[in-house]
Amino acid sequence: MNTFEENAGRIARSMGEAARQVADPAPVMIGEVVSTSPLKIWAAGMDQGQESLWINEALLAGYDPGLSGTLTGTGAMGAVTTKVEPGDLTRRGPALKAGDRVVVLSLDRQIYYILCKVVTP
Repeated sequence: MNTFEENAGRIARSMGEAARQVADPAPVMIGEVVSTSPLKIWAAGMDQGQESLWINEALLAGYDPGLSGTLTGTGAMGAVTTKVEPGDLTRRGPALKAGDRVVVLSLDRQIYYILCKVVTP
């Protein structure tokens, strides 16, 4: 005959297993760019097309942070200063290409938010 503690432990393990089987999937996942034109991402086990994607604007071709001012740094010849105006730092092409990995957020498995691109060091 089992003790009360043994039975309670068995019931708790069974409840934990049942909860894991019905738990919502994690809202953050790693996706892979399938194509860029049109944008298509592999996430949550299937292709996600443009109609269900939102993307961080910094990843888009033509993105311009609109920065202006003076950048300072050190180069091989010493101190360097560079004047920056809006438009100087415009992205010439898209940051993403087929095969890239991206961090994706989805709260409802209907809309997928591409947060950033990730790379190996």
